Amino acid sequence: RWLATKNLKEMNFDKIEKGSPEEVLMGLKTGKTTYAMVFDTLCNHAGLHSQIISGFAKGADYRPGQKFTPGTNQHSWNAVYIYGTWCLVDAHWAARRIIGKQATTEDFHYQLDEYFFLPDPHQLIYTHFPDDSQWQLLERSVTLPEFEAMPHMKPQFFKYGLEFVTHRTGVIHSRGDLYIRLRYPSDKIAVAFNFTIQFE
Repeated sequence: RWLATKNLKEMNFDKIEKGSPEEVLMGLKTGKTTYAMVFDTLCNHAGLHSQIISGFAKGADYRPGQKFTPGTNQHSWNAVYIYGTWCLVDAHWAARRIIGKQATTEDFHYQLDEYFFLPDPHQLIYTHFPDDSQWQLLERSVTLPEFEAMPHMKPQFFKYGLEFVTHRTGVIHSRGDLYIRLRYPSDKIAVAFNFTIQFE
């Protein structure tokens, strides 16, 4: 969490010592290293087995139904071995989130999101598709066409315990009325929804 709570926008790197934590953070700010690489290094120093995972991610500029091709939407995150089990971590997404409608530098803000530390692999697969299917950590691997068809689910959906009852794809075609049903736990407070319809 030390890594994900640093606001690189506000940090000054005029005077840094070689090999210092500040040098690592400067590398993140200038793009010389990645959150996944730094997290892997921290795990190694802590005596934890870690793996850097590369693959596709449905980031801020993703559009429902979008197809993924090599070289586009590339992302990296980590797997870490804890108490005999491989778990997933995305320190980059834990550190930054978009505020606004565009994926511009001005719209990105540093704000810790605990969800991306050890999320359920069954949930993370909605946004993260590793090149090596073993790092999905699922009983049955999801194929790329399945990943492309899946809806773009954000952490709040899972935090509220929501589930789909109907329509489990990101793009829905309809002529006339359409009913989409969701389920949420009976022990939760009532949830009110807002939605926006997009036409392309």
